[in-house]
Amino acid sequence: MNADTPVLDPVSLQVLWNGLRSVTDECFLALMRSSFSTNIKERHDHSTAIVDAGGRLICQAEQSLPIHLASMTGLIRALLERFVGDIRPGDIYMANDPHVAGGTHLPDINLAMPVFVDEALLGFVVNIAHHADVGGAAAGSMSGGLTEIWQEGVRIPALRLMQEGTLNRDILDLVLLNMRL
Repeated sequence: MNADTPVLDPVSLQVLWNGLRSVTDECFLALMRSSFSTNIKERHDHSTAIVDAGGRLICQAEQSLPIHLASMTGLIRALLERFVGDIRPGDIYMANDPHVAGGTHLPDINLAMPVFVDEALLGFVVNIAHHADVGGAAAGSMSGGLTEIWQEGVRIPALRLMQEGTLNRDILDLVLLNMRL
């Protein structure tokens, strides 16, 4: 640390930590309560977190699944590489591919939204949710005996789903067209 680095006293640090944790917990519950998917609403197969501008975990919701952390931070690494210098307020990024976007498996779709303070990228609010179907050889996207990833469903590299608050309908239509549910 240098002389310009602010130091938080233990009470202020705890208040800050509880505030950040509250944000991730509320995001987790909002996703669960608004979902139509049994995987999300009943099984709680989703996670929410806040990461810094480099993709390092700041905090995650209490009920988040630890296995999802690698996928969420993997998305951030992929989008930072692909969209270097072109990340703006109101953007939302999406991905699921384990080979090019840090995903765990195709049914787990990640979303990330950058958070800015003034013009500076502060970090990202991220979530991941297991979807009931992402296309592929069989309904449910979890069939055995497959020999390559293209049989498992739609592969989504790090894409900008929303650009400065405007939905990229073409990307959403392509993804939804390749899913049964």
